[in-house]
Amino acid sequence: MKRIVIIFSICFFLFFYVTWMVFFYLPVYLRTINISNIEIGILVGVFSLVAPMLALFFGLLSDRSSPRSLIQTGAGLIILSLCGLYFATNFPALLLIFVVAGAGTTLFLISLNSLYFKHLQGGKRGIKLAILMFSGHLGLGLGPLTGGLVIDFFGQRAVFLVGAIAVLLLLMVTTKIGDIPPIKFALVQYKKDLRKKDVLFLILIILTVGFHFGTEKTSLALFMDTAINLTAWEIATVFGISGLWLGVFSLICGHAFDTKKNVFIFLSLGLAISGIFQALTPLANSYLAIIIVRILHVSGDAFLILSSALIISIIFPRERMGGSFGLMMTIRAGGVFLGALISGYLNTRYGYHVPLIVSGTLLIILSISFIPYRKSFNWRQS
Repeated sequence: MKRIVIIFSICFFLFFYVTWMVFFYLPVYLRTINISNIEIGILVGVFSLVAPMLALFFGLLSDRSSPRSLIQTGAGLIILSLCGLYFATNFPALLLIFVVAGAGTTLFLISLNSLYFKHLQGGKRGIKLAILMFSGHLGLGLGPLTGGLVIDFFGQRAVFLVGAIAVLLLLMVTTKIGDIPPIKFALVQYKKDLRKKDVLFLILIILTVGFHFGTEKTSLALFMDTAINLTAWEIATVFGISGLWLGVFSLICGHAFDTKKNVFIFLSLGLAISGIFQALTPLANSYLAIIIVRILHVSGDAFLILSSALIISIIFPRERMGGSFGLMMTIRAGGVFLGALISGYLNTRYGYHVPLIVSGTLLIILSISFIPYRKSFNWRQS
């Protein structure tokens, strides 16, 4: 199992390393080739919509065919889209490339997670998931840094070639992944899985967590810009520091999960901590204050994200993990969209601080509402 964790961690690192190295600077590059702001918005919107549209289908597909083959197909589509970005200079071509990129990243990520969850059997699941989470956040942090250096020394288009080479390396690593052949079962079994009371609560959790992520994407940077008057670099470092801490603290959380084993306790704790410091974020009035508040907030997120992943690994059957995971990711994307949509309205009407208070309050309410049901769920590792 140690070898499996290492291989999957490398894959997660390289995936997030490349995607953030490329897409962090992509809007700036698109402006240099005379793509208008409206067209950039359409391209980003199309890329964002592909995931919720295809996640469930790709998840089902990973249960009915070879997950490793789907992972490699996704990597191939990512390489194709990066090469396309290097040569494309007009909007119609870029639109097609963004669709391919969205499909490739979604297929890769859904299939990779599905296969890892199928391998994830027995004890110490907390640290096994935490290592994966840390690897992804490490790539997320190093990607933009590498991209900036490549652009400074070799120009903006060079980042696409470097990204393609990194994904080619990723494709080679995937050949070492142990595949799991599909197990035949009736599709009606998915419906039976979803009737469980545990699943309904998990859907509520993931929808609410997605809502709070959508709020952060829409309001947090704008709040730091207008209310605290942070520079672009300071805002970037707030995200970078909190993201790095989320990855590191996940390792601590993973060990705690494996020691206590009762996932429900950490889920409630994560909801409460994340919600409290999300709601308190508008009280931060300086660079140092916002860093402290966001570090405390993402500490709750670490408990929340890990506990959600553990619950998925516990309540869904191994042979139907792909479809189940794809559905959860579709629901999360729906929550992100809903959070972004409502936050956009609240930003305009009441200010950038209000969505943060609202989303934090929802997490706190959810945490409190779970207390009467704490003995109803057997969310424990084997």
